This record gives sequence, C-alpha cells and structure tokens, in this order.
Amino acid sequence: MASESQSADRTSAPLAGVRVAEFGEELSVPYAGKLLADLGATVVKVESAASGDPSRQFGPFAATAADGESSGMFAYLNTGKRSVTRESIDAVGDGSDLGSLLQWADIALVDRPWMRNEPELEPARAVEQAPHLAFVTVTPYGTTGPYADWPATDLTISALSGMSVGVGERDRAPLAMPFSQCEMNGGLFGALAAVNAVMAVRRDGRGQHVDVSTADIMASMFTGYFLPRFIYGGGLVGIRAGRNGASMPYPGTIFRCADGLVRTDPPQVAQWIRLVKLMGTPEWSKEPRYRNRRAMQWEYKQESDALVEPWFMARTKEELGGLFLEHRLPYAPLLTADDMEHDPHLAERDALASLPTPDGTTFFSAPAAPYRFSGQRPASHPAPTLGSSDDELPSLISSEQPERDLPPTADDRAAAPPLQGVRVIDLGTAWAGGLAGRLLADYGADVLKIESWVHMDGSRLGKPIVVEDDAGGDEGRWPDLQPGFHVHSRNKRSITLNLKTDAGRSVLLRLVREADALIHNFPAGVMDRLGLSDDALHAANERLVVVGQNVAGSEGPKSGLIGYAGAVSALSGLANWVGYEGEDPIGMFEGLYGDVVSATTTTFATLVGLLDRDLHRRTNASIDVSQWEASLALAGEGLIAQSLGGETPASLGTHHPRYFPHGNFASTGHDQWVALAVRNPREWRALCRLIGREDLAPLESVEARRERADEVTDAIEAWSRGVGPEEAAYALAAAGIPAAPVLNIADIFGNEHFRARDLFIDVEHPLVGSEPMTGMPWRMSRTPGRVSRRAPLLGEHTEEVVKGMAGVSDEEYRGLVDAGGIETGPPEGQS
Repeated sequence: MASESQSADRTSAPLAGVRVAEFGEELSVPYAGKLLADLGATVVKVESAASGDPSRQFGPFAATAADGESSGMFAYLNTGKRSVTRESIDAVGDGSDLGSLLQWADIALVDRPWMRNEPELEPARAVEQAPHLAFVTVTPYGTTGPYADWPATDLTISALSGMSVGVGERDRAPLAMPFSQCEMNGGLFGALAAVNAVMAVRRDGRGQHVDVSTADIMASMFTGYFLPRFIYGGGLVGIRAGRNGASMPYPGTIFRCADGLVRTDPPQVAQWIRLVKLMGTPEWSKEPRYRNRRAMQWEYKQESDALVEPWFMARTKEELGGLFLEHRLPYAPLLTADDMEHDPHLAERDALASLPTPDGTTFFSAPAAPYRFSGQRPASHPAPTLGSSDDELPSLISSEQPERDLPPTADDRAAAPPLQGVRVIDLGTAWAGGLAGRLLADYGADVLKIESWVHMDGSRLGKPIVVEDDAGGDEGRWPDLQPGFHVHSRNKRSITLNLKTDAGRSVLLRLVREADALIHNFPAGVMDRLGLSDDALHAANERLVVVGQNVAGSEGPKSGLIGYAGAVSALSGLANWVGYEGEDPIGMFEGLYGDVVSATTTTFATLVGLLDRDLHRRTNASIDVSQWEASLALAGEGLIAQSLGGETPASLGTHHPRYFPHGNFASTGHDQWVALAVRNPREWRALCRLIGREDLAPLESVEARRERADEVTDAIEAWSRGVGPEEAAYALAAAGIPAAPVLNIADIFGNEHFRARDLFIDVEHPLVGSEPMTGMPWRMSRTPGRVSRRAPLLGEHTEEVVKGMAGVSDEEYRGLVDAGGIETGPPEGQS
C-alpha cells in the first residue's frame, strides 16, 4: 500500500493508494472489483486476449454499438478499472508467472476458473509468494467441502442456500431472486472481506487467504435468519407463501391500489394502531378476531384483505405515500425500472449514473454507488476496452511497486482478529441495524450497543422462546428471549441510555470520545432532533467515522420514508420482478433480503471509512447509506436493460437470457425440487444422455429448446420425479451440469457441505441454553472471525462500560441514573 502522503497527493478518493489485481469473469469478482474501483482503488483487471471477460458478450447491449464492446452489464460491472491481457503479463517481471502483479497488489480477487487454470493462483502458493497479500477467492461453494468443485450458476446457489424455497407460491415450483442476486451478493461480500483483510495487514503486515463462498453467504446471512425459529418450534419457516408473507404479522403484504401495487409492512403494534386510525377505525377493527395479527396473516388472510384492501384501492400510490409519510408508517410502491429512471428522489440524490459502453458510443442509466462520503458520492468512471492498459502495465507495476517491511512470520494461531482495537458505538435497531454491528463484532471490533428500556429495539420484541407469552413478547416483557436478537447481537456489549435526556446524551458523547465509529439506522433527521448531529459527534471526536443508513438516504424529497426489508425490495424493483412468467408480480419473498444487503453495505462503508481515515488522515467523516440504493445496486441489470431501449418485464420467473432449461424441477417427495441449468450444447447433450432422451440432443441451441419448452420440461421431470433431489443433483453434477437440491432451513442445517464448512455453531445463553446459529460468513486463514461473547442481556454492561470507558465515578453514576440518563430497568409500573 502506498504511504499516507502519496495516497493523499494522488486523489481524495477513500481507497486511493489501494492496489487490486482482479482475476475474475462474469459477475461476483468483477462486482467486488467495481466496488473498490469506484472508491478510488487502482484495479487491474486481467483478461484473456482471445476473448476477454465473457460478460463482454452479455446483454443488454447498445443497439448501435460495435460488437464486443457494447455490453451495458460489462460496462456497469467494470467501471474505473484498467484492463490488461494475460499474455501482456508474460513480458513483465518474472516472465510467464504472475508474481510481479501479485507483489504489486494489496488485494487479489480471484474466481474459480482463474484459480483452476493458473497454478500461481492456488491460494497457499499465492500467499507464500506475496506474504502481504489479501488473497480473496469468491466461488460458488467455497474452496473446500463436498460440493467445492460442482458446476454452478446463480440458480443452483440460490437453491442450495435456501433462497429459492422462499420465492413463489406454496403449491407451485419455487422461483429465484431476479438478476443473479446470489452472485451479486458474492461480489459485495467479497469486497467487504477484502477490506477487512487489508485492515489486518495494516496491523501486522501479513496477508492471508480469504475464502468467500457465495452459498455460505446466502445460507448464513439471508436464510439463516430462519434457523432460530425452526429450532424453537416454528416449523419449516421460510417457505414461499406468495403474498401471504408467512414470516410477519398482518398486514405484511402487497395490496392493489388505484394505480398499481404497494407494499405494507408494519410489524410493530403501534404502527398497526396508527394504520387502523388512518383508515377511520372501521367497525371490524374493534372485533377481537381482527386484533390477532398473526392469525389474520396466517389463518384468514383473504378475509382480512377483503376488509382492508378496498381502502387502498380508493387511493393512488402518490396519495398513499403522502399519508404514510405523515403518519410514520412503513410503505413503498412496487417500482418498475422506468419508474426509477424518472424518480425525482433518485434524480435529486444523483443516485443514477450515466455510463458509456466500453466503446464510448452509447450512454445509459445505471445505479451509482449507494453511499455518500461526507456529502460526495463516489464517481463511476468508464469501463475499459479489452487490453487497453497493456502498454502501461510495465511502468504501472515497476514505478509504483511499494516497499514492504514485513515482520517475521508469527504463529498464525495467535493472530488477533482483523478488527481488534476498533471500537464501535452501535445505535442500530432491528435486523438491518443489528446485523451491521454484528459483522464488525464477529471480526474483532468492540461493539457497544446503545439500547433503551423505554424505546426498545424491535428485535427484542415479538414471540419469545422458552416461554409461551406472545402478547408479553410484543409488549417488551421478554427482551432477553428473542432468538433473532441473539443472532445479530452476539459479540456485543449492551448499554442502556435514554438519549432523549441531557444526561443520556452526555454519557454517549463521553463514549464517542473513545470510539472509532458510530453506526445507526434511524430515519432521516432523528439524530439531529436528539442533539446528536454529525457535527455534534465530531465536536466530541473528529476521528469518529459516522455511518447512517435509512430507507431513502438522509436527504431528498423521500428521505422521510419509513420501511423494512419488504419496502426496500419494492423500491428497488426486485419485488416487481418476482413472479411467474406471464402473471402479475407476487412482489414478495421470505426473509429480510433488503435488510441484509443494507447491513452489509453499511459495514463495508464503515470499514472503508476507517481505512480512509488511517490512510489519508481524514477527519470528520460522515457516510450516508441509502437502503433503497443498496438493493438497487445489486439489481442494476433491470435498470440497464430499460435504459438501453429494451423493456424489463414484471414477473421474470426463472427465465435466463442465455441458459435453457433453467429452473426448479419436481423431484420425489412433497415439495422436493432440484435446480438445474444448461449453459451450452455439451451440457445439453450430457443431460439428454442422463435422462434417457438422446432424441432431444439435436436441440443444441437455446432457441430450439425454448420452442419446445413444454416437451423439454416434461422430459426432465419424467426423470427427476423418480429420484430424490440430492441424488438427482449428484448425478447431474457428475455429468458436468450445474445442479443443486432446493433446500429448506431444515435441509440446510443438516446438509453435508455446509456442515463440512462449519457453517453452524452453538452459543451458550444463560436463559436459553445452547443456541444453534450460523457462524462466520467468510473464512480467513490467519485471522478468522469468532464468537467470543453471546448476545447481551438488556443493559448488561451499562455500569461496566460507563464507569470503565467513560470514566464515570460511582457518585456520578448514581446521579446519571437519578437524572434518567442511565436506565437500569423497565420504567416504573412496567414489569
């Protein structure tokens, strides 16, 4: 890495001075590289001179551009990079090996094809050759485990990780998230893991292999949400339920309105009461039957919808938006790509970038970076043409080769976590806020979760485990018996303060003086109203990195939007694209997808902010993360297709533009399915041999197979219905065909591959006992993440932290309690 002064002189971008060698094709690794390049890193993309990255041939295309350099998707995934050909590297440094490039880089991003084809990119060998290097592999199933070498596509990753089983309608074939969401998340987590590893290098000078498995990511961070509910008697949660929203109370659903579809998601009792009042408190709402929101959602939802939906249908999306904003209710319309391209809020925030195709002939709209650093959104520079930096490669590597003073090799078993010594004030609530802090805590940060007995984190509310008291759980009587909270708040310490008091704020500001970062997910304006604006926080500590995430960002005409994961998916277009082909959108899928994407984006932005501070001596850093923009960034393909002149239809099903067959096929048993994808004629011939239908082998083109789609589907299911999903997947994988069983949460918990990769751990809790939960989302060879502390009881560490870290005396502590700033239990009269 370049010295601090050198980096600051080159540019003001947050990752200026960070060097990245990218060996990746198609989606995951290129997206990881894009995220780093947009933030100022120098990213050298290595491609084959003969064909380049295959995504150069992927649509959507500009209609008038030259062949080979007109892909909108390639242009989006490769902004700001330099392209060199593999052949040009042979002339640099040590001849035919890649050593000079690895020595130059701080980070190497590598996918499975490159790792297989280049011996120098075998992880242990690469780290031995370049001991400083954060060597990050992003692969479908990881570098170890029974399925490590299985052929894969986004569809099969989705199936194996439990995502697909939650998308669609209960008695029909599962679908998948649109536009390769698994692979895009692999890129997001790859970038996060890379910066995390660089933090470790900056501490002790030594690199390591970071193993990012996209299937692990999806199974642990997304569908892993359902594991506690499954373990504690919730049944097979996370199963697709159409618009019934089986994982939330009423009305977590899609309603028709006068001019489209809208998503509502008010999980809190107070929000439901406000909605009923907004509707005029109809007579039906006074009946006991309609006070049980779980039963309304899960037992008689159609009956409930018949009472509620007419109120929505009498109003437009715009009218509803104004009412829900005024009454602070979670809401979002289901937006299309065209809606987003013309949305005034996104326009005012410059949330869409105008990008050229690589040949520069056509400009189109694409998502911009979903965060702003101290008011500035990172710029996306044009993607390169193939080999455009071949001539400058020798001077680039030789002139900028940094001097590295590596310490002697230490005992890796004693290596500290990568974020040890980093202290974070966590004001986050619910899943999006809680998970961001947990990702930092899992890798060593000291995360202080600021909570309140009066204004309790929503994750501490709801149906408790161990005791039967749903109503008490909703009212906050069982804050330490919520398994979801236990998952996203492990490794943290809990401090209870009332930030609406001067005394509570004074304690927080004393803690801020000793912190590196503060994260929150309050709605826009809340921190300012509390007297905790960015300026106030920085007055206490100019080195503090302040990161706020909320639905629509901190500024803009819709910044007041309130919502949860479902609302974010509706705003980003994902909800509109979920459905069976030719039908209206379902608009919903199980799990908290938007929350996880936002939390991960927030964690990434936080680490980038900390690295920027340390590399460039930056002070007074404030980062604004838009949850809407974070999900939109992963669904950019739909917006790009719209902008380049095509259309992105609603309800994409499992359609893939280049693969067919491509879907989930019925297998032996109830709700048992196997996912398979055919990418080329070789795989098609292999499939025909396996299922005993070699008469179909002449259908070598995708177009020919689509013309006989029903016949192809029937032929596959005539075979697949006779075998179990695991047996079918093994047979297909052995034949070289991407395939995977469609797993539910119970299957995932017992799956041999995930077990071999230690995806699940047990954490002891004093009130619950041993709790199974998902482990680390990515693996680090030298400084692995770990769970060293179970989730805290509410306020468990208040006295310890306030006296120890803030330096409060016993007498002052008692005074702060008396003044109401420090909370030591529930309010008087509440038990």
